[in-house]
Amino acid sequence: CKRNLLLETELLTDGSFSEDVVVVAGGTKNPLTREALEEGKYKLDVLDPAGMRERLEKKSMKNFLHVIRESVRKSGYKEKDISYIGMLHMKKSAHDYVLKELGLTKEDSIYLEEYGHIGQIDQILSLELAERSGKLKNGDVIVLVSAGIGYAWGASTIRWGE
Repeated sequence: CKRNLLLETELLTDGSFSEDVVVVAGGTKNPLTREALEEGKYKLDVLDPAGMRERLEKKSMKNFLHVIRESVRKSGYKEKDISYIGMLHMKKSAHDYVLKELGLTKEDSIYLEEYGHIGQIDQILSLELAERSGKLKNGDVIVLVSAGIGYAWGASTIRWGE
């Protein structure tokens, strides 16, 4: 099937963030105890929010742009060929920054302000909304980009349509 062809994906990881967002208790390092349960240490926690934010701000946008550009390049296209970009939901200024750096406009993406960040399906929701609104055309070069705790960034390029 040559419809909506997934081309290349680029992934980047940075293990220096691996202990920023953790479940403190429940593993071999810190077994789950009654005290840990009572203290709520079995839930996902950000141990140093300010420090993580500061370090992430220095790397995140650069890494977002890197994976996008590499995915597009490996797929045989240039940045100027991107027709639509589906991004995970992030603060508006970061979303707009990515668009600006790639020479795209707000019409080339959908900011998910009515939904917020709902996890790994942000890009799929963005793609669905773009298709429903007629933003996607045969032959368009589409990029889906995301990030995840730990930390990882990834982008996939799709040639839309037939």
